[in-house]
This record gives sequence, structure tokens and C-alpha cells, in this order.
Amino acid sequence: MSGKVCIKFIIVRPLQSERVVPFLEKLMRKYRRKRYQQKMLEKLPYKETVVTVMGRQGLEVELPFTGAELREMEKSYIENYIQRILDVYDISGCYLDNELSMLKHKFNMEKKWILNYLLFEEGLQLFIKENKIASGSAKFVIIDSGDKKIQSIMETILNYANYLTIVTCRLEYFKKIVDAVYEETGLLINLESYDVKRKIYGNVIVNLDKEDYRVYSMLEENSYVIDLQFTDNKLNYLTSRRRDLIILYDYSILVDDEELDKELIAEVLLRDNWKISRFIKRVDTALSADEMNGIVNCYKLKIRKLEVYSNIKTCM
Repeated sequence: MSGKVCIKFIIVRPLQSERVVPFLEKLMRKYRRKRYQQKMLEKLPYKETVVTVMGRQGLEVELPFTGAELREMEKSYIENYIQRILDVYDISGCYLDNELSMLKHKFNMEKKWILNYLLFEEGLQLFIKENKIASGSAKFVIIDSGDKKIQSIMETILNYANYLTIVTCRLEYFKKIVDAVYEETGLLINLESYDVKRKIYGNVIVNLDKEDYRVYSMLEENSYVIDLQFTDNKLNYLTSRRRDLIILYDYSILVDDEELDKELIAEVLLRDNWKISRFIKRVDTALSADEMNGIVNCYKLKIRKLEVYSNIKTCM
């Protein structure tokens, strides 16, 4: 089939229905497990079905093992089996069913953050509107990503900001940017080091840092936060220390008015769009606001619902 259909992506699932296992196969599985698994690798049986997602053709691959069977197998064996299937189609990654989530690191199933960047401006507008933040009262703070991707967010924020602080460990890197923005717009950007010992002045914080969560302790009370790299570590820290913050940490997304899993959307974008592929794989790249808006419009992406962590109800 790989020679007949242009395959953009692959979805991998366990066997969806129980099958009758022949008696000899049962014996092989029980008493000659390694030999049985080696033969399965050599034959590489699987079921393939052409599917269309976001208007792009891909394959849904069904493994010859049920979810229960996979849980009893060594992770390295399952990885090897899936990788051999991907090699058949010369595709470097795939979207995994939930029952295969234990392999998400191996097959790079952590790409959905790209959608937080692509839809940042829409999310910002909705968040400001839902929380009734007056444009003149918004004091923006960006917590640096540590790479060039911050430029994708800065370009958008500069259209809304009358005040902006950047918290970073790259003070020298930003000095020329600060001077250029001042000459072009008249906006004086403040720079703060990560080891700041005083409260950071600002009430709308955009956090691009995945690892460092302690900077939250230096934010003003009752601040509004848009966290594009939210993690369980951040959640654990905030639950016990900063219950006053209102944090936009995620949003569900519609593709042409159909809700899809964000990781699946990201997988299709990665395989179909070279700009997205470069942005995900390389830390030294950025997307302009126009490029992000073009991708959003091309794939008909829009936010369905904001996911907000706070003591108030989730915004709709």
C-alpha cells in the first residue's frame, strides 16, 4: 500500500477485538515466548486502513496484540515492533493510542505544545475578555523560553502591550531586541533576571518556561497567567503556594468544527507542514505572527474552550 497511497502520518492502535488464538500458538506463547515473539517480528503482521484526518491521508495500523497482551510484553519489544512498521513507510514517528502511552517518549508524543503557540493570539484575546482585563490595565510579563521561540510570542504581545517585562537568564541576548523595539514602537521593555528577589510588577504573565516553576512565587497577587508549557510539577507547586493566580494552561481545539485530540493534530501538522516540523525540532527557529495565522487558517484551527486553573469555574 505504501507505493499506492501518499501516507502523511500513521496512527498505531492495539488489536481492537479479541481473537481466537490457535492451540499451538497458545503453547508457543507460554513455553517458547522469545521464539514466538521473534517469529512475529520477522513476519511483522498488522492490519492497515487508510484514514483521512484534517484532509490528509494517513494509515491506521492495528497491531496483532490486544491491550492486555501488550501490557504483559517488554516495552523494548513493542518499541521494536512499531519501529519496524514505521520503517516500512519511511516515517520517523506516529500517533499512539492511549493504551500505548507508555511509549510516548520513544515516539515523540509530546508535541501538542505547538498548538498553544499557533493559537496564542486567539487564546490571549479570549482570556482577556473572559476575565474582563481592560487593555490599559494589562501589564505584561514574559517568562523566557530560553530559545528563539519567544520571538513568536513577543511579536503578538507587542500589539497589545503598553508595559512589558521579560524575565530571563539571557540579559545580553535581549539588550539589542529591547533597543530595537524602543526605536520602532517607543515601548521600553524591562529586563529581570531569573534570580529576581523582589516581586515582578505585572498582572498578565505569559510563561514559556517548561522547567522552572519557582518564579511563580515572585508574581504579584491575583495575577493572570497564560502558561504555554504547563506541567504536573508546576501544578503541584501552585496548588500549595499560589492559589490566588488564575492560570490558562490549555485549550481544547476544533479542526474545521471537529474536536480532535491535540496530540493527533500536532502529529499531522508535523508530517504535513515543513515550517511546523522545523519549529518543533529546532530550538533556534521562530514563526512570525503572519506565519502562525496562515497555518491556523490553512488547517481551520480554532479554540473550543479555555482550560483554566483557579478557584473559579473554567471559562467557556
